[in-house]
Amino acid sequence: MTKQLDNIMIVDDEPLNINYLNEILKHDYRVKVATNGWEALKRAKSDPRPDLILLDVQMVEIDGYEVCRRLKQDPTTQQIPIIFITSMTEEEDEEKGLSLGAVDYILKPLRPSIILARIKTHLGLKHAHEALALRNRDLENLLIMRETIENISRHDLKAPLNGILGATQVLMEEDYLRPEDRELVAMQERAGYKMLELINRSLDMMKMEQGKYKVDAEPVDILKLLRHICTEVPDSFFQFLVDGLPAAPEEPFFVLGEELLCYSMLSNLIKNAAEASPKNRMITISINRSECGVVKIHNHGMVPHDIREQFFDKYVTSGKKSGSGLGNYSARLIAETLGGEIRMETSSEMGTTLTLLLPLSDILNDPMLNNYSAEATVEEGDPLKPKLADRFFA
Repeated sequence: MTKQLDNIMIVDDEPLNINYLNEILKHDYRVKVATNGWEALKRAKSDPRPDLILLDVQMVEIDGYEVCRRLKQDPTTQQIPIIFITSMTEEEDEEKGLSLGAVDYILKPLRPSIILARIKTHLGLKHAHEALALRNRDLENLLIMRETIENISRHDLKAPLNGILGATQVLMEEDYLRPEDRELVAMQERAGYKMLELINRSLDMMKMEQGKYKVDAEPVDILKLLRHICTEVPDSFFQFLVDGLPAAPEEPFFVLGEELLCYSMLSNLIKNAAEASPKNRMITISINRSECGVVKIHNHGMVPHDIREQFFDKYVTSGKKSGSGLGNYSARLIAETLGGEIRMETSSEMGTTLTLLLPLSDILNDPMLNNYSAEATVEEGDPLKPKLADRFFA
């Protein structure tokens, strides 16, 4: 198969210069010529488009600098590499040409080996850039296609799961179920809610990444959520501090957010802290009021050096055979979506502290705070179940 030659356009108003450059280039490239600046501007847009332009600086009517400036302002020609050819040797002349967008500056008298080497280099860079841009477009199209398929799959999964959960609710209302059968149905119901929560959360995460998630903010008793999450973590020890003092058993602490988002975020952080903590060492969860709600989760483990800089990035994990690397990433994404932020500090001496900053709820300023109770959102045994039901079946 014959190799397609690159197109070089020579722009010069001196026939001797044009003939000399043409002799150098004609064996390796297809050559087109423009004998003045106006013709160059026109021919740069005509097919076949030049892959590179050799442009003389000193021409009558319109000089090379002005030609370069206009080509770089035109979206249809601005990606064409331009090499200036000139006898002007002052440093400011070269600086001016490069500042206008030229990729190189060759001084006269012209040497064939130098011209060919410079052209080869800049054409190689141009083709590499074009290949990379094409690859990026392909990857973007694949990503859009994958997200579309995943989105459809998530929605398709919800319909049968809603049917299963509806059936379990009907069964639970029947009087003839034996206790052991009722427990099996309850187990199926819990698993169904968990799967629905995962599907909805993945849909929410996609919206957050795209900046399309709309927060339905409300007061959230984050201390109650933390206590519930800690009961789900086996073989771990926790202590709770509020403003530096041990938390009272029923003491609330309200931030502004969404309960399900806060639950998912804190659950990821606490479970990761429990996995990283040395056995039988206390995990301390401290909450403080300042200009915002500050939640600190401390364990005595240390984050490996190789992932510290990327700790909250997507798919980052270390030492976990089954880890997805999404827990910390989703926690950061949720925190930022709720108008907060999250930080990590770690060392071998101090262990690891995750600091979560969240907006405070106005309810914290209510003098009746101690009498506040979340309105019909908590059911015995599963604080999140009614919230999930409201959301999934509304």
